Amino acid sequence: MSGISSAASGGPCNFSAPGPDFDFDDDEHDFVNPLEYFIAEIAPPYVPAPKAQKYPEVPIRTTDWDVSQGTKPAIKSTLVPFPFPGVGPAMKVDQPIPRGTDGLNTAIIIMVDRSGSMTSNAFPVEGRSLNRIEVARGLVCALIRLAQNQGDHFAVLSYGSSKYTEWPQSPPGNLASWKTSLSKDYETAFNYYSSYKIENFASGLPPPIPCTDGTDHSYAVEGIVEKLRGTGIDSVVSFVITDDFYNANSMFNGFFSTDPVAEVPRDTILRRNESTVYYFGIDNKGAEPRCRRTAEELNDLIDAHYGRPIKPRPAHFFPLDPSDPKAAKKMAQLMIELATSE
Repeated sequence: MSGISSAASGGPCNFSAPGPDFDFDDDEHDFVNPLEYFIAEIAPPYVPAPKAQKYPEVPIRTTDWDVSQGTKPAIKSTLVPFPFPGVGPAMKVDQPIPRGTDGLNTAIIIMVDRSGSMTSNAFPVEGRSLNRIEVARGLVCALIRLAQNQGDHFAVLSYGSSKYTEWPQSPPGNLASWKTSLSKDYETAFNYYSSYKIENFASGLPPPIPCTDGTDHSYAVEGIVEKLRGTGIDSVVSFVITDDFYNANSMFNGFFSTDPVAEVPRDTILRRNESTVYYFGIDNKGAEPRCRRTAEELNDLIDAHYGRPIKPRPAHFFPLDPSDPKAAKKMAQLMIELATSE
């Protein structure tokens, strides 16, 4: 960089002495995405390999039946004398139909708090600091990989002063895509949520989960219930991630808010059939004693509501703090274990 004189610039200052030359390295070659490092630390060790699929069988056509095949596959109404040639007893032919794991139409739903405090620093990775929402996005990526390995549908939602659809969106940017089908676009979603720079985000989509709201916990379960309504999903594992984890009574009242359609608590809806929901709190290390008490109190309130201990435990807390770098990994491990438990 050469100096700029007043004669050349027309300005009142004379920078006659040459300034230093700045050689800027190409950031694209040197940039380290800390989110990718974090995801690499939590996903491969804990996400299990794809399971062998067990698909339900449905009848797709009929064929001739004879007595050597036994009576079980026969269509009973055809086991009568037929006066017409070429017409005789028939049986159904079944074919496996893929619908998720173990013959169930399964899904993983992740609901993330988008309040302003989620931008607070969590811990450094590879010399760059991750904030809470970025850690949550890393957990989302690990669960997307799990959904992919299991053949599950998935969706990413957020809540704060309202409820929002984050993935999938139709059209892109529509935060009210409640009628859009759950996703199996694993790679696009994974790349989107693992991006670290805004300019790397998928074209047409806003930054993943912007943190601009307050926190109303009723919107967490309201959003999950609304997203699942009418999908025909048999088994759903839902996760709520929040850093507003201080008042067990307030959280309980929000999570057990009444659904106006079913007229029962929304937590109850999310535990029907083979489904379940878990509530994960995050904060710094200094808040750990208080937040762990909150988790215990929330679990006690949920047990009292159902009149029995709920296993596995629904509420958990993990400190995201430089002083406890393993906590986020433990949180990821537990979430994946819960999502794969029978």
